[in-house]
Amino acid sequence: MKLVMALFALLAGLGIAIQTGMNAQLRASFGSGLLSALVSFAVGLLGLLAIVLFSRTPWPSGVAFSQIPLWAWCGGLLGAFFIAVASICARDLGAGFFIIMVTFGQVLGSILIDHYGLLGMPVRPVSFAKISACALLITSVAILSFSEK
Repeated sequence: MKLVMALFALLAGLGIAIQTGMNAQLRASFGSGLLSALVSFAVGLLGLLAIVLFSRTPWPSGVAFSQIPLWAWCGGLLGAFFIAVASICARDLGAGFFIIMVTFGQVLGSILIDHYGLLGMPVRPVSFAKISACALLITSVAILSFSEK
């Protein structure tokens, strides 16, 4: 089961790279990164709505809704921020450099979240391997940024 989840995570990462190019094209067509982000989110909302309705996913009870921490509702705002930034910046930075910076931010954030057990995640202490992965990402950012000059 863990292997299947890992493969889905890999596919999600590939999807983010593809989505970056798609959103950059929307920005070029619309002339607005924010409008392209809105359209991207609207299409995603319609797709998720169709999947939820088709799968007949049951809605949680009112009690379950009331027990969700306020901060947990804001994940969509971070998703919107990502899409807006991708729409605005990816074309100018290049897909590769943009995704490396995003990946570096994700790795750095995930190490901090895991190490301190933030946002309800289990504690997974920082390790030499995690620090090494960050160092490799920083190195790749430096190589990419200097190779374009």
